[in-house]
Amino acid sequence: LQAALLSPHFLFRLELGGVGGRPGHVVPIGGTQLASRLSYFLWGSAPDAELLERAQRGALGADAGLTAEVDRLLADPRADALATDFAAQWLELRNLADRTPDPDRFPGFDDALRASLRRETELLFLAVLRDGRDVRDLLDCDFTFVDARLAAFYGLPIAEGGDDFVRVALPAGQRERGGLLGHAGIHALTSNPTRTSPVKRGKWVLENLLGQPPPPPPPGNDSFANEAAIDSTRTLREQLAQHRERSACAVCHVRMDALGFAFERYDAIGRHRAADAGGPIDCRGELPDGRVLDGLPDLKAALRSDPAFVRTVARKLFVYAIGRDVRPVDRLRLDFAVDELLLQPKVTLRDLVLVVVRDAAFSLRVVAAR
Repeated sequence: LQAALLSPHFLFRLELGGVGGRPGHVVPIGGTQLASRLSYFLWGSAPDAELLERAQRGALGADAGLTAEVDRLLADPRADALATDFAAQWLELRNLADRTPDPDRFPGFDDALRASLRRETELLFLAVLRDGRDVRDLLDCDFTFVDARLAAFYGLPIAEGGDDFVRVALPAGQRERGGLLGHAGIHALTSNPTRTSPVKRGKWVLENLLGQPPPPPPPGNDSFANEAAIDSTRTLREQLAQHRERSACAVCHVRMDALGFAFERYDAIGRHRAADAGGPIDCRGELPDGRVLDGLPDLKAALRSDPAFVRTVARKLFVYAIGRDVRPVDRLRLDFAVDELLLQPKVTLRDLVLVVVRDAAFSLRVVAAR
């Protein structure tokens, strides 16, 4: 048993295409390996007999055959893995399990609520995938998914079915909840145990939605010296303003803070608030180009109009599918393909999946040195 568990054939998906090729040469990965890569990308599991049979007779080598298999796999319930695995990795939903907000300030934040918050975001991803919606609907839409626990948390009419999730149309007063940026799970992920964090929220947007991660903070500049004195968004703004006065911090914080302040009407566990100890919430932030974002509606509009979001989703899918980071030449190919899609009125998750599987990196590999 020990030998079996330690075998490379158990631990890894071996791709043996091009055996005998010279080191450094680019070779096809082979039919069954291509089927396995496609299946683990879309299903998170091994290929079925139908996919293996088509791979063995070379049907995946033609674009029409590859597209047909992508559509078949995406239509299968096993493609839910894109939500539970890919979206959880991309959006950092797995980290919800480690979030421990201060129980005195935020009572009721328990494991059941964590699970509901994560599931809400997974179901949004699945709705955008299954309904063929524009991928930018992930940012903003007029519906969400709730169970009874989450409906009560949001102040929505109690969902029928108790533990079952239902899709609900958001009333006018709750419209901001539509899309990732309105989900309490994202708010909780990007907060500190005792308060919100515009810096973490802005950094999360830059990294995960725009593909522009800021560099690490200079040594000694990653926290406030007087954290205990921050008791409101007003004092938090004052502390961040002082932070931006440092030349080493200003370049990144000017943008991060503006993006993060747009979330400030939601506390550290995602509850809506109009005021705190410092008075009415100020959720305005000015971007480096002079644009002022006043809350989530402005932030959603800015992100929807930015092609960087769709490019970032494609790159995240690439990393998940290939199992390595995007190299400069990969980035160039992906961006060209996405820019072609952006000429259309709608870009779906299926479109982006096809961009990845049609990319040379998906079906080719470099022969390793012996």
